[in-house]
Amino acid sequence: MLEYLSVRINVFYVTAILLAFLAAVLVVVFIATKVLRMRERGPRFASTRNAQNDLTNTMIMFQTMRDILEQQKDLARQLNVSLDKKVRYIKTVVDTALDDLREMRETARGLADELTAAKAELAALRTDPGPAAGGGDHRTHSRQVACVGAFWPARDVLPFRAQPGCDADCES
Repeated sequence: MLEYLSVRINVFYVTAILLAFLAAVLVVVFIATKVLRMRERGPRFASTRNAQNDLTNTMIMFQTMRDILEQQKDLARQLNVSLDKKVRYIKTVVDTALDDLREMRETARGLADELTAAKAELAALRTDPGPAAGGGDHRTHSRQVACVGAFWPARDVLPFRAQPGCDADCES
């Protein structure tokens, strides 16, 4: 029986050794396949590091974008303030120019009215009956025209001249 037990123990040892060897081979095959897969996909830890780096880079990019948007908003506000100032300045310049234009129009109208009155006065003087029409002697008529012409600045433009010595009569 001892023999039987010793054979049995020997078989047990041999079986245990074979199982251990088989387990070792399986572990080596498993590790080899893992190593090959890691080489194909990259290391497991490196992929998590890359994901963490990608997440960090994404967060940095978003923060940079927020900062850029804030800067653009500030620049837009400054631009709006600057444009408002320029628009106000342009409005004041235009209002001043319009006021000046109104004044110039009023002055031009006044001058036109004065010119019209002067033309009417001149026409009245020209149509005044002369000595031939029986309105008095030639000397009186000339003195009246010369006296009106003495006060009117455009007397040199008139087609007729005063008689000599009429200016002395007008001044008196």
